[in-house]
Amino acid sequence: MRIVLGAVIAVVALVIGASVATAHTIPPDYDPSLPSPITVVVDDITPDLAPDAFVFEGDGGLGDFSLSAQPGHDVVVLGYEGEPYLHIDRTGQTSINRASPSAFINANNQGGDTIPADATGSAPPRWEPEAGKKGSVSWHDHRIHWMQTGPPPTVAGSDLVQTYELKLVVDDTPVLIKGSVHYDASIPWTNYQIAVTAPGANRLADEAETSSIGPVLAVVAGLVVVIALAVRLELRTRARRR
Repeated sequence: MRIVLGAVIAVVALVIGASVATAHTIPPDYDPSLPSPITVVVDDITPDLAPDAFVFEGDGGLGDFSLSAQPGHDVVVLGYEGEPYLHIDRTGQTSINRASPSAFINANNQGGDTIPADATGSAPPRWEPEAGKKGSVSWHDHRIHWMQTGPPPTVAGSDLVQTYELKLVVDDTPVLIKGSVHYDASIPWTNYQIAVTAPGANRLADEAETSSIGPVLAVVAGLVVVIALAVRLELRTRARRR
């Protein structure tokens, strides 16, 4: 319950101010040479074990995180519910937890696939090795994806869109990564090639352009997908308690 509420609170704060892990939808005509109006910054890593143990970065253009573990280090990426999600062992073998809800939520940039009943935040991990990888993982993450067809609102004088937190376990040591998402209004919004098209989002965005409450409607349209994910997780949690 606290996790879902935290996700919703984060969303509200935004208004005011060949494996599941990597099989998310990338636009077929995606052009990586186009500068993205959305950028992702890593602001703090505590404790700072990078780059000795791992290298981490975010890609605002795709809404992706990527992480590489240095040889001899063990890294676990935790998912939205704090569950083990991705793993790089000391030999460089990468694995995905098929019991992780995050594996399905991150399957594509529209909000993910249906979460199986046995994929829960409290389920024992079911690690599945990923072929063709060595020491690195990348995944779509909705914490850094602006899930709206139009550009995000920002406070005057600031390009900050939102902040994010990501948790790792590195060699049995908990690590917290804090970062921020930024919007460069000088870059055409059409360069944001992973803009979400959700049911009703286009209609709300169109209304926003001609309405005096346009900025609010534009944001609300974008929040529909994010809150839907939170509600889905909450319903699953309640069902497990019955």
